[in-house]
Parts: sequence; C-alpha cells; structure tokens
Amino acid sequence: MTTLASRVKTTAHAGFKLGHKPKWTTSTEIHQPGVSSASSEAPKASKRLVRLTDKEARDSQFVRTTAGLAQADTLAYTLRPKPEKEEKTDCECDRNENFIVNNEKMLALIKDVHASDRKRPPCRILNYLVAMPVLKSKIGMDDVATVLTWLNIKAPCKQTFQKKFNDLGQAQTELSDKQLELNQDYVANVMKKAGFEPEVDIQFDVAYTCRPQGGCEKSTQSFGALVEHNTGQKLPLAIAMANKHCRKRYCRHDNCSKTFAAEASIASSERVLLHRSLDKVKDGPLAVRSITTDSGTQSAKAIRDYYELKKQTNHLKKQTATHYKCFVHKLRALERHVRAAKSDIKSIPKKYNKDEYMRKLASCLRCRVRIELERLRKQSCSDELFLRSAKFAIENIMHCFSGDHKMCKERSRVCTYRVTSSYKHLPYGEPLALQESDKKIILGNINKTFDATGLKEVAKLFNTNACESLNASVFHYAPKTSFYARNFAALCHSAVHTRSMGPSKSSMKVAEKVTGKKISLHSMIYNQLKAKDRRREYDSRRKASVRYKIVRFYLRKRHANRALYRDGLYASENMEIALQCTVSGITQILDALARYNNTVHTIAVPICFTSPQATQTNQLTLFTQNSFQFHYKLIRGKTRKKKQRP
Repeated sequence: MTTLASRVKTTAHAGFKLGHKPKWTTSTEIHQPGVSSASSEAPKASKRLVRLTDKEARDSQFVRTTAGLAQADTLAYTLRPKPEKEEKTDCECDRNENFIVNNEKMLALIKDVHASDRKRPPCRILNYLVAMPVLKSKIGMDDVATVLTWLNIKAPCKQTFQKKFNDLGQAQTELSDKQLELNQDYVANVMKKAGFEPEVDIQFDVAYTCRPQGGCEKSTQSFGALVEHNTGQKLPLAIAMANKHCRKRYCRHDNCSKTFAAEASIASSERVLLHRSLDKVKDGPLAVRSITTDSGTQSAKAIRDYYELKKQTNHLKKQTATHYKCFVHKLRALERHVRAAKSDIKSIPKKYNKDEYMRKLASCLRCRVRIELERLRKQSCSDELFLRSAKFAIENIMHCFSGDHKMCKERSRVCTYRVTSSYKHLPYGEPLALQESDKKIILGNINKTFDATGLKEVAKLFNTNACESLNASVFHYAPKTSFYARNFAALCHSAVHTRSMGPSKSSMKVAEKVTGKKISLHSMIYNQLKAKDRRREYDSRRKASVRYKIVRFYLRKRHANRALYRDGLYASENMEIALQCTVSGITQILDALARYNNTVHTIAVPICFTSPQATQTNQLTLFTQNSFQFHYKLIRGKTRKKKQRP
C-alpha cells in the first residue's frame, strides 16, 4: 500500500501539497476546468488567495474522494493548522500553510478590480456632494474647505465650488416648485375624501433678514409663505421671496436673482409677497377660504385690494376670503397693554413690588383669557354663540380675580374656586385688593384687544405658528449673519422642500437629480440620513409629551420668578441677618420631634458658621455671606411596644 506522500507525487493533479507554497495564477491564466495550470509561473506581485468556506471544503473533499482518489491533496478547512502569528516584515511572504483558491471567485474579483475605475464617481459628482452641506445646513463654503483641509484633502477652488452650488440651487428650486404643487393636490384630495369642498384656511407671515424699524431699513431680503391650517402636517402651499441684489454688473433684471426694486421700501414687500403667493394658489385645485396674518394693519388692506383687483377677471374660485388675525399675537398685545398700565394703578398694596405685581397680573390675565376662549371655541358650534359667550367670560374675569364668584358658574369655563378654594395662580397667592377705578382701568386695557371687533378677528382662534416655524427653518439654512445675493431663493426653497418631505428624503432627491444616479439603500449616505430622521422623530415625540411640557412649564416659571427672589435670604449679598438660638433650645425641639415620630431627624441650618464667642456663650450666629453649614443630628432608636399580657 502506497503512502500518502507517494500518492501525492504520482498524481496527475497539479494541486497544492502539504508544507509547500501554492502556485500562483495570473489574471489571464485562471485555471479552467479541464486545463492544467502546472506550467503557470508565479507573478512578481503578490495576491490574496481566497479560502473556501467549511461547507465548500467538505464538499470538495467528498468530490475528490468519490472521484477515485483515496485521499485528497489538502486537508479540510477546519482541520488545517492555523498559521502562527509572527511579526514579519512585508518582504517575508513565506507561510507554512496551504491555500485553496476558488477560481470562479478569483476571476470575478479580478474583473471587479479592472472595472473599478469605471464605477468610481467622476470628480464633478464628488464636487456636487461636497457642496450639499452648504445647501442643507448653516455652514458655508469656507467651512467645508476648512474641514477638507484638516482631512488632508485638497478642496475645490472657489470658482468651481460656487458653480456647483449654483447648479444645486437650480435643481433645488425646480424640485421645490414641483413639491408645492403636489402639496396643493394632496390637501385638495384630503378635503374631498373628508366630505368637504376643496377650500382651505391658510396662514401668511413675512420674515426679514433684519426687521425694518422706523427711520432705518437695514434689511434687503424677505421671505413669505402660505401654509395651510386644515391638515395636521401644516404643509406649505406657495412661497415668494424679495431680493434687492444682483451679482451681474450689466443686467436688465429680467431673469436674475433681483426680484424687488432697490428704491422700494422693504417694509412694503409684505403686500407684494402676499399677492405673488396668492397668484400661485388661485390657478390650483384649492380655493382660499380664510387668511390668517399677524396683527399688522398692512395685511388687511393687501387682502382686500387683491380680491377687488381679481374680481374683474372671474378667475378666482372664491370671490373673497375672510381675514383673521393671529390669536397668539393678540394675547401678546393684551399682556403688553396691561403691563403698560402700571403707572395708572394706584391701589397696589405697598408690601408688594409694583413692577412684579403688574407683571404677574398681566401673565395671569393672558393665561385666563386664552383658556376661556379655547374652551368656548370647542363648545360653540357657531361664531355668534362663541362671540356672545366670550364677551361675558371676559367681563367676569376681574370679578373672579377679586374673590367674587357669583357669576363664575354661569359665565366661566375655567374657575374652580368652589372646588379648590385657591388663589395660588394670582400675584403673591392672594385675591386682587384693588379699587374699582383700578379694576376698570385693567378691564379697559383688556377690551383694547378683545372687544367685539377684536373677538371677531380671532373667532377661529387661528395662529401663525407654522409660518413662524418655517421662517426659523429658512434662516437656519440662510443665517442672518451671512449674506446671500444670488442663492437666497435657493436656500429658501431648500427649507420649504425639507419641511414638505423631511431633511433626509429632500437631500437624497436633490443629490439624485444633480448626479443622475440613484442612492443605494445599503450605502452609508442612506443609513446616516435615516438615522438622523429617526433621531428627529424621537425628539419631536419627546417634546410633544405631557412630561416634557410640565418640566418646561416649571423651568419657565422659575425663570419668571427670579426677580421675586432677588432680595431673598439666599440671594442677597448686601444683607446680613443674624439668627441667634441656643443649643439647648434646638435640643429640646429635636427631643420633641423624636418622641413624636421615633425616627432619625436632621436639622440643617444653611450658610452659617460658629464663632469662638458664640461657642463660649452657647450661641449660634448665622450670616448669609458665608457658605458653611452647621448640622445638628439627633438619632433616636425606635421604641418597642410592650406586649400586653393575655
């Protein structure tokens, strides 16, 4: 019987032998079935060989054994000894180990290597992807160049960077305009399926790069958006921008970044942007039922003039739209009017700080009016019933705050004095002790905002919070500290497109449109953007929870009451309070407490110290400007109850 070594030498297979180096194959001399590779020479450059898996090794061993070979040339994958881990240089390539080469996989690997140059994205696509953070975040081109520099990567030149960013802005504008039309179709479809006419309530607001003030207009750009009220998503339906800048030296401004006259006042852009936005909606599937704006006087006239101008064309689906004012802006005006009446109120008790008293009173009135009107709006089906009930509820507020609750059951939806008997929500936790003349002054300031006309303006209790949030997103992408002459419109469209589709999906849509290639679902870009979306959704749910709102309320309350504690014991730096008490007196108090509860008691007197004189006289002197603490502990054991004899 021949040995295994002799069988290996006499076999016609040119495979691998135990303890010998394998023979190499080149990319053009891959072993094919039925072709011998014994004549192939080892190339100079080394290549990594591919091991077989456990299953492939067992199957190969089985096939070779059943083919007539008593023993296979190589051991199974799991039976081969592992190579010793030795520290060797790169030039030392000797390994006392056999390798199994899967020729088909080796051929596929070589083909992939040769084709890798064609799969690599060209430089123009990389430049587009490098410019994406400028479009989708608040960083600028110089910031991106700085990051690439510290990664030891050469950044593209400024001209190339600007050109790619302009292309991205153009693509973003086209996608955003198309998405705004889809938003209108979506809202119209939702209204029809809900059984209503495709009429929508919208809100409108304008944001400036620097708010215009009397006698000075520093701002040169503004942004306005129409956002719908009817769905929970609060989707933007149309936007418009005003820009006074153009980078071209000789330009007629027919089709450039300049969309507003340089000699015109930027404060008048609110009227222009509202008309432009309404023109984009009137040709769509929706009809505008109402428009909610802030408390400015310019909006009402702009809406009235727009519909009077369009009546002659008969292109509008609805000949007029009801104008409402923002409920939140009205509440702010109410608080401002009440605080401004500080000098007219004469009967505030002298033991209270007048400024803090009026501040707390204004805050209480604002909160009470808000809750009253919100609950009345939920209970009232018609506007007439709401307006009548709201008038009585507002007139009853001052009587309720003064301790007169005769009409609260009939007129108020908030007062719970008959249940709680508490005034902790009022200034200093006590009912108002003001004269009747002062109460009339405060009620008059309330009626400045919420009289019969003011209640009609907020009959639906609509607000412009969605527009304010969208404005904040716009100036997140286009910070007011930076200046964007050409791409201001592109950054505004970027914020609107992100609000409609989400930041991740919006970014991928822009990248796919510019590069012409679809982002793979298994790519790092996709995974990172989806992880960012999951984090954003978690933060949104957390901020909408009741627990988060309670914590936020107490933090705001602590901040609001900071001025009340300004002259307190623990905050005053100029006041020294001496508190003297005998040790024997403290001991007697603690003995009584211990006998009462039979537990461990600790008394801690904050910010105090003991002086030698106080120790000698058996006295403790406490001062507020020191941070030492004196703790007096008395530990008492629990008393055992005596067992009663039967």
